[in-house]
Amino acid sequence: MKATLVFKTPKVGHFFFGYYDKLQLSKNNSKLLALKVAFIDHVPHKEDKAIIGYFDLTNKEQPFIILAETSVFNWQQGCMLQWLGEDYNSTIIYNDLNRKQLCVLLY
Repeated sequence: MKATLVFKTPKVGHFFFGYYDKLQLSKNNSKLLALKVAFIDHVPHKEDKAIIGYFDLTNKEQPFIILAETSVFNWQQGCMLQWLGEDYNSTIIYNDLNRKQLCVLLY
């Protein structure tokens, strides 16, 4: 079987997704969720932030589209980022902190 390259992540920053049971690809296969960080050399600290966004797979020239940021993430599970809702194309859910309390935010 021959593999086909779909897209490459930009060379600036480090991109990852997270847990295996979360939907990173939108239902219509047009958007790929990801987290972007500036480091890969240490376990995330409480002051570290991850940028939440997606790649538009229909427009390979478009850069990473930023939606939000979170301070609640790790290398294995990310921030439990995933598509949500009836269409799984326009709403995301992820973990973050608000006033030092863990919360789930909808974008």
